[in-house]
Amino acid sequence: MSCDTLRLHRRRPRRRLLGLARPKCKTPRRAQAHRGSLMSDIGAGETEAVQQFEALISMTHLLEDGGKNWARHLDRTGASMIFTVAFGSHCPTGEERDFKELLKSLEMLVNLLDPAASITNILPFLDWLPGPMPWRKRAEAYRKYEDDMYNRLFENALTGKGAGMNTWTAAFAEDKPEGDQR
Repeated sequence: MSCDTLRLHRRRPRRRLLGLARPKCKTPRRAQAHRGSLMSDIGAGETEAVQQFEALISMTHLLEDGGKNWARHLDRTGASMIFTVAFGSHCPTGEERDFKELLKSLEMLVNLLDPAASITNILPFLDWLPGPMPWRKRAEAYRKYEDDMYNRLFENALTGKGAGMNTWTAAFAEDKPEGDQR
């Protein structure tokens, strides 16, 4: 079978999402009910429905506040798409704990990657020194923070709010001949 034929067989009927993200929508359950149908395409690599849903929510937020916080809305839209596809959780407001932790993690990474952040970027031979050095402690703290965050997201996707959804995390966690993919 050709790739086009396989893609045609994997496609599911598109759902209309208009009206789900109205300003001050009184029926969030309606949006939650449709999220399951959106997630059915994710395993097949189809993310256009999720992108359309997030774009509608983003446009609603932009129209509500007149575009004052447009950068925050763009950050929220991208993060919410990634969280929905990867972990089955959703960030409709941008005030969710997962969203804030992701932004904090990215900020820490940018600070660690700054050329002037560590003396080993200027004098690389200092990294050969044994023992606990300040740059190693910062890197270990960042690694621990990120590991805790992603382990919590994985567990939430497999057993919590995202359980039963067709997410990338669930696809990676399936038992395969190669073993657990986590």
